[in-house]
Amino acid sequence: MYCHITFMALYDFQDDLLEKRRKVRVAMAVFFGAYSTFLAALEILDYSLRVNPLFSVINSATIFMLIFLFSILMAKTKSSAEHSTANLPKSNPISGNSEVVPVIFKADLEKMRMLMEQRFYTQSNLTIGVLAENLRMPEHRLRLLINKHLKYQNFSEFLNSYRIPAAKAALRDLKQAKRPILTIALELGFGSIGPFNRAFKRTTGLTPSEYRKKFQNQP
Repeated sequence: MYCHITFMALYDFQDDLLEKRRKVRVAMAVFFGAYSTFLAALEILDYSLRVNPLFSVINSATIFMLIFLFSILMAKTKSSAEHSTANLPKSNPISGNSEVVPVIFKADLEKMRMLMEQRFYTQSNLTIGVLAENLRMPEHRLRLLINKHLKYQNFSEFLNSYRIPAAKAALRDLKQAKRPILTIALELGFGSIGPFNRAFKRTTGLTPSEYRKKFQNQP
């Protein structure tokens, strides 16, 4: 169970752009790792604890309260981030938003724009670390640029702001009417059809098949 909690705390950790939430994730993983080690040592020293009903109740209650506390912290960091950007439109990742991005970040934004316009986003398994390396930019600075100034909370959302428009264009193209949707998805950097379908429907409200049918059947 403790391994599962630690896994869930660190799941998609690299994809998360919210620095406060990343810290909560790490704290949660470290704490439960230490707590599980403590319990294991305690049970080794006193085997009777394993079958002690009171100990089991106290342990379960402690775990419940800790998970509840960390859930509240995660929710608050997300809510705080959404509130701070509620009245700010997301910047177009291709052109940027000069009203939102400070001058000191404009050069970084332009460098990223140029790389993305070369369809760098079509690389499969692209991570923020790989992008930062190719931009010769510290990863923490790139996270700040994408999160604070382009208003994306996770890296996948940022990548999909390039990939989904490209997918829509391909699905509307009559010359590509016979091309399998999976092929289009893989060429845009998606690892499989599932994540592509979910991201596409979340953005357009339609599945890729429905979108293709809707636009290619128009006179």
